[in-house]
Amino acid sequence: HPVIGSHEDLEAAEVKDVVSFFKTWYVPNNCSLVVAGDFKPDEVKGWISTYFGGIPRADVKPVPDAKPAKLTKVIRETIEDNVKLPKVVMAWHSPARFAAGDAELDLISTVLDSGKASRLYKAVVYDKPLAQQVHAAQESGDLGSRFVVEAIARPGVKLEQLEKAIDAELAKIRKEEVTAAELSRAQNQYEMGFFSQLQSVMRRASLLNAYETYKGDPGFLEQDLQRYRTATPAAMLKVAKETLDPNARVIIHVVPKKEDKADAN
Repeated sequence: HPVIGSHEDLEAAEVKDVVSFFKTWYVPNNCSLVVAGDFKPDEVKGWISTYFGGIPRADVKPVPDAKPAKLTKVIRETIEDNVKLPKVVMAWHSPARFAAGDAELDLISTVLDSGKASRLYKAVVYDKPLAQQVHAAQESGDLGSRFVVEAIARPGVKLEQLEKAIDAELAKIRKEEVTAAELSRAQNQYEMGFFSQLQSVMRRASLLNAYETYKGDPGFLEQDLQRYRTATPAAMLKVAKETLDPNARVIIHVVPKKEDKADAN
């Protein structure tokens, strides 16, 4: 369900609902503002006072702790869509952003899918031509995250066959520690990607703002990097076993829409 709501939700909202929402949450004491670039601080402070100073503070309710979501079975769905080739998508509930295990799962996703030497690419794209492409990611969120693996099948390959090959690689990541070389490669790739983003002033501003919002510390960068630098094969194995349970996940098969006979005629 989208955060913004369905079309029906938006149609049902009245002006008073929108105003009430903004008065509750869009207040100075619930805001983090970063100004980045070449500017004069005193001048900018004046602008901030002019444009934001008149907005009254409000009593902001504390956000309740979210219980970690947990699946206890496999949920399967088949979806028809306007696609040329079928795709398999697997998803697990995983630790929230900055929580224990979040960084390790980022590194696991890199071991699985980053580069031609990665495990999933080698297994289902290079060694056995089952997939056109494969992707794994720890999609970090505030209250909880998703660890997602998806692969687009090659023509003529059944999704059951592709799914089985992916599961074989996931079983290995849950059974044995990644090698020191794999971990080092994943850590280096993460840091390279992280620092390359900092070349953008906009990205630096966004990062400062995110750290202030999520951690209450705009200078959290070094601590953030340490999560990845101090990760170990043993810690990655532990979180893989805890998170990537083959019996507690969502599996979606996305298949091409069947041609309507009436349209075909």
